[in-house]
Amino acid sequence: MSKIVVRRRAGGYTDRVRKYGVHIDGSERGKVGHGESIATEVEPGTYEVKLKIDWAESPPVNVTVSEGEEAHLYCEPRTKPWSALYYSTFARKKWITLRPEG
Repeated sequence: MSKIVVRRRAGGYTDRVRKYGVHIDGSERGKVGHGESIATEVEPGTYEVKLKIDWAESPPVNVTVSEGEEAHLYCEPRTKPWSALYYSTFARKKWITLRPEG
């Protein structure tokens, strides 16, 4: 079995007490909180991973995992207190940064 691991950075104030839903191919597989990680078992293949919170989300990231392999992703809020209004209205699909780790 393979895994997709999402690690959320500790630090910062935006969304500190809220968890992001981890969506793999459109299905929520769990939630990741401030300073936490979540590992989801998947079959080998290519998957679209996206994080969501309320009306906002991350751009999708495609990951490919082979048998017994782990794909590691890193996430954090893109917004700062002074830019939250912009991201919550015009760029809600970029609220969260999600990228391969390493």
